Amino acid sequence: MLAGARDLDPAERALLATSATTVVPARALRADSVELSAALATLAVRVSGVYLHLDLDVLNPMEVRANQFAAPGGPTTTELAAVLRSIGKQMHIAAVAVTAYDPSFDPQDKAVHAVETLLEAAIEVPGDRSPRLTEHGT
Repeated sequence: MLAGARDLDPAERALLATSATTVVPARALRADSVELSAALATLAVRVSGVYLHLDLDVLNPMEVRANQFAAPGGPTTTELAAVLRSIGKQMHIAAVAVTAYDPSFDPQDKAVHAVETLLEAAIEVPGDRSPRLTEHGT
């Protein structure tokens, strides 16, 4: 699944159109989105866990500018955190990678604070407000 991409070039769009990848547009990257819920439900039937590759430029650059490639629009940190909690309620989040960060575009460390919020949301145990951290192999 590819969710939240806003600035795909024509070759990327063509490749995605011919792939088995489910594309969830940025406008649907909200926890209450029917489109996102349907995509997650379909994915949850196929897999028991997910790897989240979180490009920080998915965030709305009006709130957090993660790099030079950040396209207009996108979810706020709060909105994306709600999405991550929704994912965690439906399936196990096995790993998270945080990428696409250039600190020279973030002099006030807004992205750093956003990452803290997003990771807390991703590791939250459903039904429990305390985060879960596991070590490799445990």
